[in-house]
Amino acid sequence: MTKKKTPSAARKKSTSEKKTPVTSSSSPLKQMSERAKPYLTLFARWFLAPALLYLVLFFMMQPEYFLNFSQGFYLDDGDGFQNVWNIWWVDRALTDQATNPFFTNMLHWPHGISLVPQTMNIINGLIAIPLMHLFNFSLVEAVNFAVVFAFVFGGVTMFWFVQKLHRTYWVSLVAGALFTFSSYHFAHAQGHLQLVSFQFIPLFLLAFWTLVEKMRYRYAVLAAGSLFLVLLCDYYYLFWCVILGGLWFLWNLYTKKIRITPQVLKVMGVFAVLAGALVGPLILALVNLTKHDPLMGSHDATQFSLNPLSVFIPGGSWNWHGLTSWYTSHLEFFAETSVFFGFGLLAVLAVALFKKFVKKDATMPRWLNFWWIILIAFGALALGPHLRMFSHTLEQVPLPYALLEVVFPTLQISGMPIRWILIALIAAIIIGSYMLSKIDITKRNGRIIAAVFIVVSCIDLWPRALPLTSPGFQTYVSALKQLPYGAVVDNGALSGTEQLYNQTLHEKPLAFGYVTRTPKSVEEKDFHIFAAIEQGRITSLCKDYKIRYFTTPSLRPLKEAVPIVYSDKNTLIYDLKNSPEC
Repeated sequence: MTKKKTPSAARKKSTSEKKTPVTSSSSPLKQMSERAKPYLTLFARWFLAPALLYLVLFFMMQPEYFLNFSQGFYLDDGDGFQNVWNIWWVDRALTDQATNPFFTNMLHWPHGISLVPQTMNIINGLIAIPLMHLFNFSLVEAVNFAVVFAFVFGGVTMFWFVQKLHRTYWVSLVAGALFTFSSYHFAHAQGHLQLVSFQFIPLFLLAFWTLVEKMRYRYAVLAAGSLFLVLLCDYYYLFWCVILGGLWFLWNLYTKKIRITPQVLKVMGVFAVLAGALVGPLILALVNLTKHDPLMGSHDATQFSLNPLSVFIPGGSWNWHGLTSWYTSHLEFFAETSVFFGFGLLAVLAVALFKKFVKKDATMPRWLNFWWIILIAFGALALGPHLRMFSHTLEQVPLPYALLEVVFPTLQISGMPIRWILIALIAAIIIGSYMLSKIDITKRNGRIIAAVFIVVSCIDLWPRALPLTSPGFQTYVSALKQLPYGAVVDNGALSGTEQLYNQTLHEKPLAFGYVTRTPKSVEEKDFHIFAAIEQGRITSLCKDYKIRYFTTPSLRPLKEAVPIVYSDKNTLIYDLKNSPEC
């Protein structure tokens, strides 16, 4: 007779089965998964989610870009082509020629030109190198990646900074969107890639604010590194970050949040030394160049000053810009003058202004006063040396920017005070975000207010379609590429920026060349080549300046007897090497 198992025996068997060890193949994987889980959660919450949000919003606002990532440049054929050339040249200089990318004789041949004052935004060229050489990105795709990256990462870094200040997730997401989808950003996305690349400004603010708060060496390193990234985008942005950082440090001293102690001196000293080592060489090179070789081609600061109404009226970069043409028709260069803050943000600012200065609300944090000062100060500087209303300049009304040009003479080579409004916008977003963080979205009224603000802001900032420029070349450029190596006078191009773009295909040195600022010494040397062309001494170009090719429209053939090596209905290419004088 079979003996039945007692309940205690069954329990013992069950217990013994539970104690069976997990196979060695699954245990390490499971442990790794458990350890990685919190990091993956952090990554998803603090980077992936906001990045995906801004990426989706960007392509919703520019749907034509979604299907044309490889078919056209997300820039225009003006300054946009100059920035295409920048990326091409950084790649060529570093990977092909192993030379300093801040000097080239591929332009203004044969003497060459310093690119220190050029709007190089060299960071985009550095990012493009692995994309093109490891992942087989085309030049078109590398340029477009730079544009998309600036919009997405610009939102992410602003999201991080506002989250540090206000600790409200949804408000930080909104703040990132207000920053990266601002009228300023979309207006400059016509072709100013160096200004589109403002994504490292909030990153520096985050690092420096954390440095001042915690005074640790690692934050000194991060702050200096992020400041270097700002420099690799644009000189304006570097200057503003230095001003903001210095003022914030002084503000904390004034409010006694920090005191001068040995630890503070050592940590800030490390930051100063690292920052100086990283940004100093390029800044000193720029200062020395402007001092010893004046730069030509500066803008008129008065012409590019802020019309105060532009902050309150949607500009030319707005999707429905025709509704405000009664105002914008009086302005030039909508890529500069479109600086509308948005009715939603302005309304929140008005509430904050009322609470702060009328109701004297004592609950508003004292550090917010700093951003009120920045908003007012940078807004005033954006007005330029003299007040402008519509197309009229009030010469009798001097403004602070005129004094700033005296204190910092290097500013005179820029002539773009209106761009200072970007920092005022950042201040406005931070103040507005504080007000939004006080909305209780767990309640119905709070959710309605938040939803209305978001909808209004979407309408405020929805942009017009950005350029999508064909990457095609004129036929003669391909022919020029096939010819033996030699410098070119490319008069067959329709513009100076098209000459730059043509060079990315034919890869031959150019006489002359469109650059941001030209040193006076280079202009003087160029003048002799220009004079030879104007005086009809074309054949002397080869002998005197080692220029081999000369392209010209077919309707304007050369009068001299120079061999033609290519012709079509639009363009002729002459080979000066085979002319009688060379």
